[in-house]
Amino acid sequence: MPDRTINNSISRLSIVAFRSSQYAELSQILSRNYQEHNFDADGLAAQDACLPSYCKHRRWVGLSRGVIVAFGEFRQTPLMFRAGTFCVNIVVHPAFQRQGIGSLMYSRVISELRNLEASTVRCTARADHRRSTLFLEQRGFRPIMHIAEWCHNLREPQIDQDALLIPESIVPAGLSVSSVTELAADSQRNHRLYDLFTHIHEDVPLTTTPIDYDEFIDQHIHNPCFNSDSAFVALQDGRYVGYTELRDDGNSNLYAGLTGVLRDYRRQGVGFALKMHGIQYGGAQGYKTIKTFSAANNLPICSINARCGFTRIHDWSHFEKCDLKH
Repeated sequence: MPDRTINNSISRLSIVAFRSSQYAELSQILSRNYQEHNFDADGLAAQDACLPSYCKHRRWVGLSRGVIVAFGEFRQTPLMFRAGTFCVNIVVHPAFQRQGIGSLMYSRVISELRNLEASTVRCTARADHRRSTLFLEQRGFRPIMHIAEWCHNLREPQIDQDALLIPESIVPAGLSVSSVTELAADSQRNHRLYDLFTHIHEDVPLTTTPIDYDEFIDQHIHNPCFNSDSAFVALQDGRYVGYTELRDDGNSNLYAGLTGVLRDYRRQGVGFALKMHGIQYGGAQGYKTIKTFSAANNLPICSINARCGFTRIHDWSHFEKCDLKH
């Protein structure tokens, strides 16, 4: 006998274009699905605003009796830009899951991508959210990369400080760490940051397209979410050789974004020094946690995270589908 509740929920659902007044609802549904993370409405809006015009992006909301119960979107991003390749995200409020709403939203998003002649679609799901991974597998997605999520609790008793010391024998002579703010007197700072950023991203998985200098300034340095006080550069005899940045989630937590070191300076304690600088900053500013992500098979960065006091809390998977006919 059919479930009338499910049938009625689907029959009441309407899918309409997202409006700029709905970022608060978007942040609430995301936070309900991923309760260990905070999604700041202003930050989500800023992220959208920073997308250049050549990156296609559309988002829809699912309405049931006038209440937003789901979101669906596709987007392209500058550093992962490839014509025909899109990232898709489908989010359903927990109280309305398992009622077919996600399937309807997915069908709407994929239909729009077919009209754009998309060739590749990527999605991300947490490994222990079995319904999400099964949803993707049943629709022909395959995992292409596994990600580890790490958390450092800044309010727990500090780990043994002796264990955090970098042996002098592996610290390059002349190494120092400065915030981007502290480097303001360097007239070439932004150009040097861009060169460092570009070289580091050559080794970041799934990054396919370098951005030019003006895009870097507009999308990164001028991004409202960027804080030059919490972005740190490792300098070796004055050369910019490593970088890490922290961003505020709006709820007393920090997220560590890109952390990288030029190839010639790896395995010398530079990445460790950057991580520790970020931890010291977060503790001094009164933040609760720092979270970060790394490729699960990147053993050097996994080792650095563990040594710095991060705990591996979740695994995620990137999925990909290259045939949108089915």
